[in-house]
Amino acid sequence: MKTHNKMGNSTFHFMTIVMGLMDFFTKHSNKKFRTLEIQTGQFVVDYGCGPARFLKDTSIDVIYALDMFHMIKKSDEFLSEFYRILKLAGTVILEDGHQSRTSTKEKIKKFGLFKMRMDILK
Repeated sequence: MKTHNKMGNSTFHFMTIVMGLMDFFTKHSNKKFRTLEIQTGQFVVDYGCGPARFLKDTSIDVIYALDMFHMIKKSDEFLSEFYRILKLAGTVILEDGHQSRTSTKEKIKKFGLFKMRMDILK
C-alpha cells in the first residue's frame, strides 16, 4: 500500500506560485468555478484549508475539496464530516487528486450516503 507524506513548505509555496501563474495567464480558476453552479447566497467551504470543526451541522451548501482526497487514510471518517456539515440538498465537489477516478468513486460508493452525478464526472 502506498503511503503519502505531508507536503513540505517549499513544495507548497512552489505549487502556490505555479497555480497563481496559471490563474493569471489562463484564468483557470475562473473557468473552473463558473462550471460549479454556485448560486448567490450559498455557503461554500473550500475543504482542506483549515479545520471545519467550527462549522454547524447541515450549514453548508457546497463543499469543494481540491487535490487532497488521495491523502486521506480514513475516507469514511472524512466523508462523515462532509455529511455532518452539508445541507440536505447540498453538493460535494471532490477532485480526485493523485488517485484514479475509479478509486475515488469506490470510496464514495462504499461510504453510501452520497449520490454521484455522473454527468459532471469527466
